[in-house]
Amino acid sequence: MPPVNALDVGQSVSTDHLQPKCEITPHSHFFFPDGNICLHAGKHLFLVHLSIVLPYIAPLRDVWNELPAPSGGAEGSVDRPISMGNVDDEEMEAYMSMIYCPNTLLDNTPKPYMFYLHVLRLSSMYEWDEARAYAISQISSLPNNDLEPYLKLLLGLRHCVDAWVLSAVNTLFFSGPNLRQPVHKPIYGTILNSESRANINWILQEGSRLMEKTILELITHQPGFFSNTDDGSDWALFKCDQHQTCVKALSKQWNRISTTLVTSLNEADGDWSLAFQIGAAFERFSYAGMKEGRELG
Repeated sequence: MPPVNALDVGQSVSTDHLQPKCEITPHSHFFFPDGNICLHAGKHLFLVHLSIVLPYIAPLRDVWNELPAPSGGAEGSVDRPISMGNVDDEEMEAYMSMIYCPNTLLDNTPKPYMFYLHVLRLSSMYEWDEARAYAISQISSLPNNDLEPYLKLLLGLRHCVDAWVLSAVNTLFFSGPNLRQPVHKPIYGTILNSESRANINWILQEGSRLMEKTILELITHQPGFFSNTDDGSDWALFKCDQHQTCVKALSKQWNRISTTLVTSLNEADGDWSLAFQIGAAFERFSYAGMKEGRELG
């Protein structure tokens, strides 16, 4: 029999066989005496109400009509709980709290950011649009120091939230002089695979070299930018009245490139140009009489 955490929705496992080894126990809150469907996630069993949870778990809903009623040792009973695959108990706890407390969708009381990440992952996987929108909204409102930029960047790329990507990149670009490799955390692997993250690192190294060349150009030449024409086609030389101030400000603000970025927000939409984004960011700076560290836009 496969290990319990290798099963997908729709498969079951006998806890009598595995409980002494895996220490699977009833969840302290979401194990209702009158529950009629038992789910397994992580080290816990969730005995919940089918009519309440089924609308919010699309994979289970899709196969439910093909399964026998969860009684007498059938799939979904306490003796043969339905495994939720690679979902851990903390994720399932957060998701169940959303299902059983729908007012949470309207409640802006701050919660630990991991709660929002759990809800985001499962609501995306289980196709609950309202919970997904709630999680995105709450994560978007978190202070920058509550969610590390690297993690926010990966989340933005995984869930196609442009604002998170740009916010994370800006934070990483403007947060200090040292370029640091992120310490690996298991959560990164649940968002993007190692190949994608390696690609991100490679692109950031390329971006770092591009920025070094740009700073060098500012030191040795006056910067050129598109003039404010209607069609944006007029390339003009913009002469700064305090060029060294501009150079110093840009050198200070842009000398740290994050160790992560990705070639595309959505592979179907084509590549996401790092050079274009950097160029657009430069255009938001005020060069004439610019104060150190000042960014417009």
